Amino acid sequence: MCDAQQPVIQEGEKIIFGLDSETGTVETHVEISYSGPAASFGWIVPVFGEPEVFASPQALFDQLGPATSPLFTLQNVDEGRCRNSTRQLRFGVFELSLDDSAPAEPSPVDVLSRSEVGPYDATVLQAQSSEALRSFLDANHYAIPESLDPALAPYISQGAYFIAIRLQKDREVGDIAPLGFRYNAAKASIPIQLTAIAVADDMPLEVYVFGKARAVPESYLHVKINEAAIDWWSGGANYFDVVRRAADEAGGQAFATDYFGAPPELPQRIPDLGFLAEASGRLEWLVDLFEVAGWAIDNGTWPIIAELAGLPPSVSYAEYVECPECYWTELPATFFDAAAATETLVEEVQEPLQDVFSLFDEPYVTRLTSSLSAAEMTVDPVFVLNPDMSNEPVSNLRNATQVFECRPNRRRWKARRRLELADGRVIRMHSTDRIGGQELAFLEDQAAVAAKVIERTSASGEPEVLFDFSNELNALAQGGVGRGCAGWRGCTTTGPGALGVLGWFLVFATLRRRSLRG
Repeated sequence: MCDAQQPVIQEGEKIIFGLDSETGTVETHVEISYSGPAASFGWIVPVFGEPEVFASPQALFDQLGPATSPLFTLQNVDEGRCRNSTRQLRFGVFELSLDDSAPAEPSPVDVLSRSEVGPYDATVLQAQSSEALRSFLDANHYAIPESLDPALAPYISQGAYFIAIRLQKDREVGDIAPLGFRYNAAKASIPIQLTAIAVADDMPLEVYVFGKARAVPESYLHVKINEAAIDWWSGGANYFDVVRRAADEAGGQAFATDYFGAPPELPQRIPDLGFLAEASGRLEWLVDLFEVAGWAIDNGTWPIIAELAGLPPSVSYAEYVECPECYWTELPATFFDAAAATETLVEEVQEPLQDVFSLFDEPYVTRLTSSLSAAEMTVDPVFVLNPDMSNEPVSNLRNATQVFECRPNRRRWKARRRLELADGRVIRMHSTDRIGGQELAFLEDQAAVAAKVIERTSASGEPEVLFDFSNELNALAQGGVGRGCAGWRGCTTTGPGALGVLGWFLVFATLRRRSLRG
């Protein structure tokens, strides 16, 4: 949310859920992105259970993201021998204005807790009406857009708790860190309707769910993408665009699964920091801490560590890591109780981090991606575990093969090609010298549909397939339909079992209209 003078547009969200169906607990971690003055930063999150709020480690996102991100590899293979051939193998962000006056607390808003969480001031509250919550936010100097009340009403009517976050007065935008919270609930959900207040078109949404089974969207549809639409020649650089198109073909509210399987192996675990109790002074304590656990320290844990070491509050984490020795002379020369500091460090940093990284002990993690614009944010995405679905992994490592049909007197770049996809489709293509750099344009007809399968998923049973375009896509591949195809032996526009281009588009248009109505 934002005011008219300094609008804040959210451009992406990354959210990690730990969904424990046995204890009925949901653990949530959110990576916050924001640009603007620190005094204007504010954030509000509705959750359906009284939450415990804590700082979340940036390392959680840093280690999970790259290990599960879809990677598209095109293997080049020579068939025969070519002349001179070589083998190539945000929840809604809003603006607020701060001053030094004491915040008012109008009833009927119930303020349940206030605390310092990493670089934030965090308030957990409930409200009886959207008007009461708006009044509270106004009285506490949050700049609220006029469109807020309708967005808040559905959450208030369901008894949601609200987490209101802002940076502490001595913190800068660079101090922003991921935020975590736990609460009792049977399902994981994203309050996307609030995000619609200020959001970029086609906002990327990246969701991870840890649990004892595969996670699926319950309130949104699920899509399997058509890999003929992927730009294999650029390493899948258009993957998000294909997911965006697939979600739009499913009516605008759908997720694709990027990865499902065992959580990636962590390169490091949080070590036992108890040995720091033997440090001879502040400097040794601080240096040894960074040596063994520096990778896990970030904006969320730095305020605790800086205070324990005796560094001035004005020294930010970014400033310290850029030049640690520049601040060693600022450490107090007074007596340092290493044992007491370490006890606090273990309680407030080590143990919470160990709890967070215990997510990786779950048997499975599911990564899902979607794309949403404001007009599509009318329903909150809800995720559940489905123990009935197959545990067959969904790899993030996607592969295709480009076969060059070599001849002894023909150079490789003049050889005909065929693209072999993992689903068994074989698509014939012109040589590199004819369409090199324009492969996607050549495959335009093959990529006319981005969603190969559109299905509905839930907490039990197999997915309900709404539309399956596999037969049509297979027919196109068998017919060799492709731009500029005419005149190439073995490549026709109306081969056996193939749809003509015009016929395909008529079928696709009909199915798309039906999917949107459904």
